[in-house]
Amino acid sequence: MDRSYMKIKDNQMLESVTIKEAISIMDNIGHGFCICVDADHKVTGIMTDGDFRRGVLNDVDLNQPVKLIFNKDFISVNKGFKNKEIENIFTTTSVKIIPIIDFDGLLNDVVLKDRWDDKAKVAKVKRSIPYPVVIMAGGKGTRLAPFTKILPKPLLPLGDEPVIKVIMDKFNNSGINKFYITVNSKKQMIKGYFHDHESPYEIQFVDEDEPLGTAGSLGLIKKDINTDFFVINCDVILDIDYGEMVKFHNKGEYDLTLAASLRKYTIPYGVCKINDKGLLLSMEEKPEQYFLVNTGLYFLNNSVLDLINGDEFMHMTDIVNTLKNSGFKVGVYPVTEKSWLDVGQWEEYSATLKQLGL
Repeated sequence: MDRSYMKIKDNQMLESVTIKEAISIMDNIGHGFCICVDADHKVTGIMTDGDFRRGVLNDVDLNQPVKLIFNKDFISVNKGFKNKEIENIFTTTSVKIIPIIDFDGLLNDVVLKDRWDDKAKVAKVKRSIPYPVVIMAGGKGTRLAPFTKILPKPLLPLGDEPVIKVIMDKFNNSGINKFYITVNSKKQMIKGYFHDHESPYEIQFVDEDEPLGTAGSLGLIKKDINTDFFVINCDVILDIDYGEMVKFHNKGEYDLTLAASLRKYTIPYGVCKINDKGLLLSMEEKPEQYFLVNTGLYFLNNSVLDLINGDEFMHMTDIVNTLKNSGFKVGVYPVTEKSWLDVGQWEEYSATLKQLGL
């Protein structure tokens, strides 16, 4: 059996690279982890999405070396291991990544829990997350005209599937099966798609008689939702573990948690720093700045629905601000740049097609 998750050389990075470089490397690989090595290529740690998130939340300087935040206390096995060793690690710990190291300390291979051979008898029971998802699909998609003069935005194609189906499949990969879809503009076309295409999901449509914004229609389903729940815009796709976001929300005891992407922006000019007399102190050419950008994905406590009456135009940002101003707790769950795909404008839609190789 080939246990390699990817080419070994592509799965490593030097422990001396900066955190921002490490995040970019891990993001470009696209699998949520990297093996860190020293100058002699000996394995010294593992960098994961979780390490990235803790670093951002702790406001660590992204110009510091990645060895400052990666996991040095990782579990590994030696080359020539027995299957029983792997089985024991996966069944008795929360470890999902096991480096295989040769006797010189070099990386020989990587074993992933979700790819481990069934014969190893590691349980592969699909998780179930008991929280529904509300997909806001009632907008007109004017930023994607002229396509949206014909097709509703949720049905714009990404490969062989419409955007909304791709969103639902991502949630289902984390064990979520229940969806509410709010509809208004071209709603018969959206309903018709799911009528004509068999879906394994439980779907309930919520009709808006008039546009209610990205949050107002939540009031229409207050009576139907008695648990916490996700809300997502119909033009964003996140390749994340939604179960981890729920754990983050519950651990922080938040009333609402939003997912925010760490985005890099490069100022295309030389930036001057001066004193109060106008004396140039320094000039930095094309500096990079990082911002946590709201992705349009939220996880809410059911009690937040009490703030929405169902006949008032509201955006999710209105709810966030109301919660903050009323003393409620709002959490921010950082995700990497490339784990968030935005198809709400032509430029982003085109970039998403390119990133997906379509």
